[in-house]
Amino acid sequence: MNDKPEGARLGWKIVETLYPFSTPWMKLRQDRINIKGKGEILYTYHQNRGSVCIVPLTKKTRIVNFP
Repeated sequence: MNDKPEGARLGWKIVETLYPFSTPWMKLRQDRINIKGKGEILYTYHQNRGSVCIVPLTKKTRIVNFP
């Protein structure tokens, strides 16, 4: 987990990384992560050189709405 040093410090371990969508301008990255003592999560984000966009989802895959 060399690109996520803070996660590694907290006990996160990347089990698998997939890129389900990619263009010359952006990549959609999915990391399946094992969190020590808590199980696995799927962490999905838009990866590019200049910014990041995170969309939090509930267990029922609904987008979390912040007021």
